[in-house]
Amino acid sequence: GTEDLLAPHGIPVDLLDRVLIIRTLPYTHDEIKIIITIRAKTEGLKVSDEAVEHLADVGVRTSLRYALQLLTPANVMARINGQAEIALGDVEEAESLFLDAKASARMLQDHADRYISPQSVRMVPQGHAGGQAPAPDTDVCELPLRGVRGALKPAKAD
Repeated sequence: GTEDLLAPHGIPVDLLDRVLIIRTLPYTHDEIKIIITIRAKTEGLKVSDEAVEHLADVGVRTSLRYALQLLTPANVMARINGQAEIALGDVEEAESLFLDAKASARMLQDHADRYISPQSVRMVPQGHAGGQAPAPDTDVCELPLRGVRGALKPAKAD
């Protein structure tokens, strides 16, 4: 085998020689505007020029996916406000309600102490937690192992 060979990108060299590598570049502001306009037309949405411009700015700053995903909640906002067209304010309101992936990950890292993480949980057998609440100054939450043993058993072969 080839287990002992080191290969770039984890791909065997003989396969890598047969692969076509295509260089890709991020979309420009104008390209994002065109994509947003096409997507809105495909979904039957009317979007103001200012809203498309703002969505393109958002797409450049964050991602095209996030900008496109804002179209649906912005459309809901426009309909709630009795508008036939998505306005800039609708997009800004939708943007204030939803985070893009990078901002969400950054927020989770910044506030990690507020969420349960593998470092803050200690699994203990049921009935062995001592029946007492953890000390108030600890950062560890003890969870019983109810049902975990059965879930970890391998399936029986027929």
